[in-house]
Amino acid sequence: MSIFKHRKDTGFSVVEMLVVITITTMLATFVIIGFSKFNASQSVNKDAGRVVSLLGQARSLTLSSKNNSQYGIHFASGEMVLFKGNSYSESDDENVSILLNPHISLAPSLNDGGRDVVFQKLSGKTNDWGTITLSIRTSTSTSEKVITIFNSGVAESN
Repeated sequence: MSIFKHRKDTGFSVVEMLVVITITTMLATFVIIGFSKFNASQSVNKDAGRVVSLLGQARSLTLSSKNNSQYGIHFASGEMVLFKGNSYSESDDENVSILLNPHISLAPSLNDGGRDVVFQKLSGKTNDWGTITLSIRTSTSTSEKVITIFNSGVAESN
């Protein structure tokens, strides 16, 4: 029997460490991409809900004849504005501006080619029907939501 016992090294080799680092990096990348897509989708869904809600509020105010007036929504870059009257005036003190997520682009496609939706007294209908598309582009994906405004004045999100 030998006085010296051969000891086997029990540490990790460089190759084993590289394999673990590679697998960890790949998993982290997939998680980050998945989170990015989810976050973009949630942002678009949230702002689409806000647009539909504000359209409903303007229609409701018109139907209730608040201040004996019509109400409408003006869509601008990065915001929407609730206004009183049959046309939008930027200088009106009663306008209520709602900011959207700055990363979301808003593209109205209304039948009259404008950026305003105005509701009619008594019926709640609108001559400004069409769609509003909200979209956000990330480095890995694009998330989009289309809001349809019907001639009846009712708005819904896809």
